[in-house]
Amino acid sequence: GNPVLVAAAFGGPTLAFLLSSTTPDPVIDTAAPGVLATAWASSAAAFEGDDGATYMTLAVFSDGASASNGADSVIYRLGMSINTTHATFTPGGGLIPHASSGEGGGVVAVEVQRLRTQAAYDVTHVIIGASRYLAFTSNAATAPSLLFTSPLAGTPHFTLHQTLPTVGAMGVHAFVSGTTYLLIAQTEKVLMLRWNGTLFLGVNDANTNPGDSAGGQELPVHTAQAVTHWTLPNTDPRAFGDVVDLMLAGNFRTHPVNKSEPWVWTERVGMALYRGRRDLLRGMEGPTSVQVSPLDGRFVYVSSTYSRSISVFHRDLVSGELLYDPIASHITPYTFDPVTDGNPADSGAADANNITGRRLTEERLGAPLRAAQSIAISPDQAHLYATSLYSSSLAVFTVNQTTGALVLVQVITDGERLDGRVVDSLAGAFGVRVSLTGESVYVTGSLDQAVSVFARTANETSLVYVDRVRSGERMLGWFMDASNATDAHDDLTLPLKISGTTPSASA
Repeated sequence: GNPVLVAAAFGGPTLAFLLSSTTPDPVIDTAAPGVLATAWASSAAAFEGDDGATYMTLAVFSDGASASNGADSVIYRLGMSINTTHATFTPGGGLIPHASSGEGGGVVAVEVQRLRTQAAYDVTHVIIGASRYLAFTSNAATAPSLLFTSPLAGTPHFTLHQTLPTVGAMGVHAFVSGTTYLLIAQTEKVLMLRWNGTLFLGVNDANTNPGDSAGGQELPVHTAQAVTHWTLPNTDPRAFGDVVDLMLAGNFRTHPVNKSEPWVWTERVGMALYRGRRDLLRGMEGPTSVQVSPLDGRFVYVSSTYSRSISVFHRDLVSGELLYDPIASHITPYTFDPVTDGNPADSGAADANNITGRRLTEERLGAPLRAAQSIAISPDQAHLYATSLYSSSLAVFTVNQTTGALVLVQVITDGERLDGRVVDSLAGAFGVRVSLTGESVYVTGSLDQAVSVFARTANETSLVYVDRVRSGERMLGWFMDASNATDAHDDLTLPLKISGTTPSASA
């Protein structure tokens, strides 16, 4: 119940001081501090246990003797000494015997567990689900940072859960933004690890398993020593969410004055400030078709029948990881504001026949992507085509080669006149494909039981209607001379020559 200040000391004992709460500003009681460790402590992290006690974890850099800087980091339970033999460790708790080096002061520290670490530089505590975790960074060039875990319930007892891929790591900071992240400052970069439900994982690569693709990030910061994260209210209407994520990384050195004196540095202060981006994937309800840009593989397109939209993703060429781009996507008014029985409300105004109700345009209902079914991309990656089952139409989009963004340029609807001809076989438009040469586009009409053919020119945005073929039609493809046919089924090909002679030509 009393505030305590713990000062982790690298060159001397780590001390715990009581803070006076009787004055407006806290006053440190330095008369008789409690002693937590003897030396080489580089950082401390406190947490409250399920038993109500306060625990203090010390990251210990070295034991002072080992050349490898291997040492045990230590977890203590803090209490208030009543006398030289007994202390209380929980608010209102009973007296418990103790054997602590801090019995002469107000704070008592009792060791409860040692964790084997190497060159431990910093430590942080985070709770995820039903477990608590301690992350220790390792400043060693050959040893990874370590993540220990303990059940949230009961007295804390930690076991090794994961090694973290770091080199010369220093500061560590945990934060939550949808899921839990670890920021680790290390040589040449800050590593952001993202919790995937089981492990903290970094940047995906070609060897990343699909189930492990949590999607971390590396941020270039030269010799980062410390890193922290905070949020500010979001005032940018283009950004998603109520807050903006900010990350600040600090470094304390750049280049030595003299290579023979690498501990002397020319610069003492350096900072890198990053602004985070929060993505919310909306508008992909009922996905029906997916296409990858054929030339460079940099973009992925997904049509959604319920959302009446086409979502655009940037694709990592190495890992395959996707990043949603709402600006490049084609969103209809229906996507984020679906029409229901009560939305939008009746206009209240009566028409000429004194009928009231809602008057909605095709666009408000999601055209030209009402019940979007299939999409196809031209081989030159210049156009994307999408079919609409409810609108019985084919939508034509241009594709920005740099951003992947879609721009609607043409809509061909069943029953309309195109190039002097009536398009009469797009009812229930369903499938769409582009020929390998990119010269033709084929669209199936599920209600017309037909396939329509459109001509395409690479430099033109609009399609030209060519023909359509319906199920059950007789097709005249060519004339066949079957008078000498040996196949009994040849007479099924019509029209054909039954008999007769061919007159000879005369000069």
